[in-house]
Amino acid sequence: MDGSSSFHHEFDAFMRTLADSERAILRAEIRDKLAAGSQGELTFGKGRQYDVDLIESARFVLEIKLANHTFLEESDDDDDPEDDLEPVERQTRIYYTEPEKEAGLLLLLSIESKLPGRIGLEEQNRHAGAAARKADEHCIYNKIL
Repeated sequence: MDGSSSFHHEFDAFMRTLADSERAILRAEIRDKLAAGSQGELTFGKGRQYDVDLIESARFVLEIKLANHTFLEESDDDDDPEDDLEPVERQTRIYYTEPEKEAGLLLLLSIESKLPGRIGLEEQNRHAGAAARKADEHCIYNKIL
């Protein structure tokens, strides 16, 4: 499977974890953020008021911050197998990089969600690490180191 079809497969699986009412909203938000980014209209910095930030744990991975959305996750309650999905609010992030040796290239690495606040930092670090590995693989494969 090539990188593009692999990403689409992962993205489709990701979107299926959203509550039905949230799917169209998140798709529109992703489209709007990417369009604003292509026009240079996103703000860079630490904190919720900024759109983009550099992930400290993954030296060259950037994230575009999206709004919180409701995802459906498996419940820890084993008593009722009928009720095994519960709504959980999560923050969605678009992970990407701009390879130094490829002027103008933005490499979309993944779209992931994490729990809000400090509890989600470990999850975010895992996502950013996986994104960094994807970027390394892409650059090695395409000889753009």
